[in-house]
Amino acid sequence: MPSVWTALVSCLAVALAAPAQDSTTARDAKGTVIQPKSEPPSQPTAEDVLRTLKLRRPANDVIPPGSRVARDTVAANSIASNRLLLPEGLSVVSRTGRLSQQGLWWVFAFDDDASLPPMKLLPNANLERMVGTLHGAAGPVRFTITGELTVFEGENFLLPRTALRAAGGADTPGHNGNAPPSPPSVPPEVTAEGVLATMRALQPKEAILPIGATAPNKEGGSRSASDVESLLPDGSPLMNRVGRLVRQGSWWTFVSDSDRPVQPEPVLRLLPNQGVERMVKESQHGGGMFTASGEVTSFDGENYLLTRVATRRVNTGNLRK
Repeated sequence: MPSVWTALVSCLAVALAAPAQDSTTARDAKGTVIQPKSEPPSQPTAEDVLRTLKLRRPANDVIPPGSRVARDTVAANSIASNRLLLPEGLSVVSRTGRLSQQGLWWVFAFDDDASLPPMKLLPNANLERMVGTLHGAAGPVRFTITGELTVFEGENFLLPRTALRAAGGADTPGHNGNAPPSPPSVPPEVTAEGVLATMRALQPKEAILPIGATAPNKEGGSRSASDVESLLPDGSPLMNRVGRLVRQGSWWTFVSDSDRPVQPEPVLRLLPNQGVERMVKESQHGGGMFTASGEVTSFDGENYLLTRVATRRVNTGNLRK
């Protein structure tokens, strides 16, 4: 009997020393554990998809495109960033606003369109008339302008094509320093000598400059009559003019490569646009000679050029002979 109990105890000890096998673990004939295949994840139901979309819905209400709220939102973002550029060549039609001077530029602030930030006006004859109207008014003046947009160095500029004084302006006619004096009343029984004396009283106090004399300019100097006569009319076309790109003060200028030293062509200030921007970039890679075509403008005794086409001119050297 002791030998039987000894055998049973030995078998029990061997069984306890062997690793426990999970009832769910399967083994092949060689004793290798076979891993059970994982069950594929269950597909979401339609209710689960709808619940997920509801959770992802924005908290704010959806703004319909084209609505007044959408336009106000775009305007607010435009004013905040102040960097929303409009494409060059786009027309601004019949927009009302006010004109003010900021440094060297005249700036137009739009009253009826908050999506348009204040823009610098490019100098031309229309701007000159606007400035004259503003200086001769007794109070604030509003204008309605139509113009063409340009782009230069990340900023929009506006060339006024038409400019009209807006109706319902705040200024009222009255007496100011620029208003002419009212003519004195002439009684009906006045004699010829009295009429002559009245006409002499109406003669302006300032002396009229004779032809050929010099007229004062805005810097306080004088501009000769020959310089005034050499100005090109506003709106004149300039075709295939050869010249150099030169920086003069705050302006890029186009200096003509004329072979007439006795009567040289006037230097043209270049109105900022993408054409000038390309000319500046190309001149940095060597050579500042260009063949340019465009539209000439005139403002305050100076000529400007709105460049339409400009190609860099290659120096051919002796090949031209």
